[in-house]
This record gives sequence, structure tokens and C-alpha cells, in this order.
Amino acid sequence: MSRRISVINLKGGTGKSSLSMNLAHLLALRGYSVVLIDCDMQGNSSSLLPRWEPPTLTHFLRGEVPFSAIIRLARDRLAIIPSDRDLNTAATYIASRRHAYYTLRDAVQQLRCGFVIFDHAPSYSPVTEAALLASSEILIPCELAPFAVQALFTCSGNWKILFRITDSSIVGLCRLTSTTATS
Repeated sequence: MSRRISVINLKGGTGKSSLSMNLAHLLALRGYSVVLIDCDMQGNSSSLLPRWEPPTLTHFLRGEVPFSAIIRLARDRLAIIPSDRDLNTAATYIASRRHAYYTLRDAVQQLRCGFVIFDHAPSYSPVTEAALLASSEILIPCELAPFAVQALFTCSGNWKILFRITDSSIVGLCRLTSTTATS
């Protein structure tokens, strides 16, 4: 079974997409087969694809296309499942159909690859919950700054609930440092 890692923090600008893309690329270079799932309508991880077109994660989560239709090869051993600006419509769909929370988990468990990396949005939504339910591990990029730590504590309440219904575990906190240019 694949290692399924969610890269998440509810604060924006913590390096979730950069960490997700670099981790996926490094694992592919090391010979692992990797699927990077872009769970953010901003679509930063989707930028690894030369062309960004439907169908996307949104279409799969709304039940419009099979999972295989949204997997795109970005480079050798690295596939991307792109997002789009309509991902919030998938959140609405999931929230209105309880079984839809498990659609992504069921599809990801069928993948034959070494790693699945979920690049999350800086917010908690039904899409976030569906991706967390599909994950077995959580990696949290976090700056050691007041607002970043506050967002981390905000997340922890949701994770306590999630850990009761899944087998996920936090595998690490990544301390990120920001550099500020001084004159």
C-alpha cells in the first residue's frame, strides 16, 4: 500500500505547495512512483503540468469522471491530479452526500505507487476532510511565528476528531524559516 501523506497547515504562506512539490519530485528522482494531489483551488501544485485542463479533482469529487481520468503524468514516476478554481463546488457536493467524503480515500487506496502526497489549501473544508480521510500520515510545515503557531493550534482540534475516525498520524512538523532582506 502507498504511503499517503497530507501536507497541511491552516495558515497560508507556510510552504505547503513548495514542500509538496519538492518532496514529490525528490521521491520520484529516488525511484519511487508518486502521485501529487492538488487539493487547493489556487492550484500551485498543478503548475507542474505543461497544460492545466479538465477533468480535475473537482470533476472526480463531484462524481462526474472516474479517478483514472484525472491522473496526469508530469514527468517520469511523477503524476499530478490537478485542481481548479471550482473546487469549492466539490466541497458543496461532498457536504451534501456523506458517502462522498470517502470517495477519494477509496480511489487512492487502489493506486499502485509508492507515495501519494496531498497538497492542501490553507482552510478546512469538506475537500480538506476528504483528503485527510484518504491520508495515513500528516506533515505540517510551520514557521515559528505567533500567527503560524496559532493556526497550528486551530488545526489540532480538527485533527483530534479525525484521529478518532482514521488511522492517520502526524509524522512531522517542518520548521520553516523566513528570510527578510535588510538594508
